[in-house]
Amino acid sequence: MQIIDIPTDKQLASYPVNNGVSALAWSPNGVYLATSNGDIFHALTGKIFTSYKGSIKKPITTIWSPDSKLIASYEGSHYLSKYVTDPNFVDTGKDATIHVWDITTGQDIFVYQGHQRPVSFAAWSPDGTKIASASLDTTVQIWQAAR
Repeated sequence: MQIIDIPTDKQLASYPVNNGVSALAWSPNGVYLATSNGDIFHALTGKIFTSYKGSIKKPITTIWSPDSKLIASYEGSHYLSKYVTDPNFVDTGKDATIHVWDITTGQDIFVYQGHQRPVSFAAWSPDGTKIASASLDTTVQIWQAAR
């Protein structure tokens, strides 16, 4: 993985990433990068800050809280394309939960279990107090984020 300063085209950092990372997400404060394999890197040093230690199968989708202290993760979004091409697709083996975890420990602090089918998208509210989640069960749910 490389971090490039676009105006100067200068490489700011470069570091290896294991296990076929398929997605990255910057923290809102710009200090960290979360990968789809659950690692949190310090963006400029390239060192792993922490790794997710919960039970979601990887790859995961990670959504940063506005204060960059928590992440909401789920495994369902990469199955969305199968559902779109076959609306009768029943995905019984995938996790329909969202795990909110602390980036300093990598541990789950809350698991939301309100959906019946895999989660397709999630987003934090701007103030960080709520999470909206959409699922292949055709529901959108808004729930209180754990603190």
